[in-house]
Amino acid sequence: MIFQRRSDFFYAALRTVSVLLLRLVCATSPVFAEEPSTLTSVRSLLDDSRPQSQIVLRGTVTYNNRQLIVQDQTGAIAVDIPANTNLNLGDEVEVHGQLEKRAGIPIIRNATVQDLWAGSTPLPLAMTADEAAEGAYNGMLVSTEGRLIKITSEAGPRLRLTMESGSQLFTCVLDGDPVPDASTPDVGATVRCTGVLALEQGADALNTGTFLILMRNRHDVRILAAAPWWTPRHLIFLFLLLLVLVWIGYRMHLRNIRARMSMILDERSRIAREIHDTLAQGFAGIALQLQGLERTMEKRSASTDAHLAMALQMVRRSRAEAHRSIATLRTLHSYQNLAAMTERLLKQLTQPAHLSLIVEQHGVARPFSDEVTTQVLRISQEAVANIIEHARAATVTVSFDYQSTNFALTIADDGMGFDLEHAKSLADGHFGIAGMRERATQIGAEFFIESSAQGTRLSLLLPLRPMHSLRDRLRMRGRHSTHVASQE
Repeated sequence: MIFQRRSDFFYAALRTVSVLLLRLVCATSPVFAEEPSTLTSVRSLLDDSRPQSQIVLRGTVTYNNRQLIVQDQTGAIAVDIPANTNLNLGDEVEVHGQLEKRAGIPIIRNATVQDLWAGSTPLPLAMTADEAAEGAYNGMLVSTEGRLIKITSEAGPRLRLTMESGSQLFTCVLDGDPVPDASTPDVGATVRCTGVLALEQGADALNTGTFLILMRNRHDVRILAAAPWWTPRHLIFLFLLLLVLVWIGYRMHLRNIRARMSMILDERSRIAREIHDTLAQGFAGIALQLQGLERTMEKRSASTDAHLAMALQMVRRSRAEAHRSIATLRTLHSYQNLAAMTERLLKQLTQPAHLSLIVEQHGVARPFSDEVTTQVLRISQEAVANIIEHARAATVTVSFDYQSTNFALTIADDGMGFDLEHAKSLADGHFGIAGMRERATQIGAEFFIESSAQGTRLSLLLPLRPMHSLRDRLRMRGRHSTHVASQE
């Protein structure tokens, strides 16, 4: 306890002696003989009518780039000194010179500066941009933060960071101490700047904002939050990348459709060849054998003739069906619209029979599934085949009517008509009307027949769903592309 009291007494005495010696030095110097003023008292001199006032001021160096800023506990002031003056941040100095009023921070001209001792810089005043813009802390060492909106590098070197915080726009300036590229914040980052506050007026405020923050070194720039990834530039890049991915996905899906359709076409061609080489040729052989049997039979009865006639009729009918199936498969290979495919298919029947064929289309053609297309073609074939065989008609008209909610197929002839009640059915060996009705039922369509002495009218009514899905459009595009590729 005794030693501690002696130590305290010793340090107190030493501090007192140091102060007395400092005052003695200042008193013996003609330059610093005056009592130092505070910056509070300096502000009253700025309102004086005299253009210049001699003052003595003591404070701490807070800025030493291109000009000197000295601050005490009451305020700050700029000092005009020669460029070769060697002063460090935190030095305690005493300044003697002429006070001059100017826009921004007041300045001491023709100054003489004595470096009293090395010290530490005062802690910056943390404040918002709105508080800094009020002007009460002009020239003081402050710290504020905002969002970086622009970076400008100038000769010198000089780095300018344009910031915004709320409704305030301000600029942080760093001279002579370039920030490494790795430490430079990105636009959009939240940054805290520490430096001397300098209010801007007039035209300068339009370019730099309400005030400047004069930073001392690269360490006065601190990144609080990195720039968000969702910048407008990144969003545009992401949107373009998404478009590219969608386009690639579309092309891949289209390629898959083409591959599947090509496989279907190859399978249809194979089936057509198989039918032609096996079933059709087999039916032809059976027909020839039955005809030979009919000519060479010695003992014949009415029952035998009836059975032979029925067998020959069924073979001819089956052979005709096989040829129609082959024609249908080969017609589907072309992928024209339904009316064009039907006309191409029916001409193979009407031209040898010298029957005039008229094909009409009303409305915009719609895409159908392969099942629907096949059944419509087969119904048209069967109807025209019946007209050629039984109606004794001169003209047949096939009409395709596309409406918003349904599709109608109408086949009309100018023949002699027939009695619907006594029409031959499946049990009699004729597959005509019953087969067409079954095909219509398979695709969910309604089937109607009207017949009179002036001719016969067959109607097929198929309900349609709206074609809004991308799948429908891709299917049509895939069909068209496959058709073009097959033609090439």
